[in-house]
Amino acid sequence: MIVRDDNLVESLKRNFKGAELVERERVGLAYAEKLAVRPSEVSRDDIEHLQAVGFSDEQILDIILITGYFSYLNRLADALGVERDVRITSPHT
Repeated sequence: MIVRDDNLVESLKRNFKGAELVERERVGLAYAEKLAVRPSEVSRDDIEHLQAVGFSDEQILDIILITGYFSYLNRLADALGVERDVRITSPHT
């Protein structure tokens, strides 16, 4: 069952590193951030770390595909000059 935790959502919007997460969640988000922001630094060690905290190959592929898709869309929107909705991008709304 999924339970909405507004405090966690706000914490994740500000900076996931300060959010109350279990190690597995933190490792998954750190990998997604690295893949989106510094893709040339991603290595086999990152995949092994994900596997060590319990991610399956399918789950790792999901992280890669979702992160890549959102990175692509953001770059496309930036290149086209699409204005972002402040209600979505601002952690203070």
